[in-house]
Amino acid sequence: MLQPFLLIRYFLIFFSIFSVMLLSFYAIQDVHAAEEGNSSQSELIYEDIFLNIDVQSSNKNISLFDSVSFFKNDTEWYFPDGDTFEFIPINRERKITPEQPTDNIFLSHQIISYYGYPGIPVMGELGKYSPEIGAKKIKELALQHKKYSESRDVKAALHLIVDVAQGNPTPDGDYIYRLDEIVIAEYVEAARLSNILLFLDLQIGWGNLENSIQTLEKYLKEPFVHLALDPEFAAKDHDKIPGDSIGYLNAIDINAVQMYLQDIVREYTIPSKILVIHQFRESMILETSNLVDVEEVLLTIDMDGFGTPQQKIHGYEKYALAEYAEYAALKLFYEWDTPVLTAEAIAQLESQPNYLIYQ
Repeated sequence: MLQPFLLIRYFLIFFSIFSVMLLSFYAIQDVHAAEEGNSSQSELIYEDIFLNIDVQSSNKNISLFDSVSFFKNDTEWYFPDGDTFEFIPINRERKITPEQPTDNIFLSHQIISYYGYPGIPVMGELGKYSPEIGAKKIKELALQHKKYSESRDVKAALHLIVDVAQGNPTPDGDYIYRLDEIVIAEYVEAARLSNILLFLDLQIGWGNLENSIQTLEKYLKEPFVHLALDPEFAAKDHDKIPGDSIGYLNAIDINAVQMYLQDIVREYTIPSKILVIHQFRESMILETSNLVDVEEVLLTIDMDGFGTPQQKIHGYEKYALAEYAEYAALKLFYEWDTPVLTAEAIAQLESQPNYLIYQ
């Protein structure tokens, strides 16, 4: 009679052999299905990324990368909203010509910026440096782009995230972590002393957009400080936690911000303000036909997704060169674009970005 431990041993050997045979069978079936073109499973290439990071010991949930999801099914690529495209870069001219204020910086300059959050490099290149060093580095990068720009000059900028959407409720219920005003002031002064621009970026969360901008007016009255909005994390209208789903802004929201910026321009007698809206899905900006052209505001749509050069160019055309986009911006991701578009490649685009953002 076999001992119990021998029975167990034989059982384990039999189970292992059976498992290998079963896995081999399914592997063969998958190969056959693929060869016959019957596989309908989509491969997720890129996806939105969020991560918990401890910011200044406050245990805040910081969203990392504004990103776009691309999927592959056989040889066809498509955006989450269902729009398909081929791997062929296509350039097209802008469909609208906005009113051109005489102080429109885009007529004479292409803007080049570093984007990020202080002290957290994974949120963007700007987080690697102090404000002063960041200003120096971005001016050096802007000069590299100048080599390929014959028709206009370049202007360096810092693109600073000041309101970061949170995955957990904040005491005021806004799901927003506001960067300390002392830190914001340091970037304002670094931009002033370096003669470059500064963009203040709001991720919105559940916050009141008008109130958020009012708290920044002390900075926006400076002629070199501009504004950016990230609809991805504007989650209150659809009652979602920021990061759980992609948010949106309505045209009425954007128009209200434009009018507020117009008031600032007129009150302080300063040059036109740039308003950047990040976008990588059609649903992030609603009722685009109702967007208005405010003369003192340069409404700029930033293609805010990462991917291959072909994907980047398609997204750039779809959003930054859309009919409702007065001016075009393109964000480049050092860690996530495959590969990052070079300054030379960008210079070959027929419709040049007015604003390039390096994250």
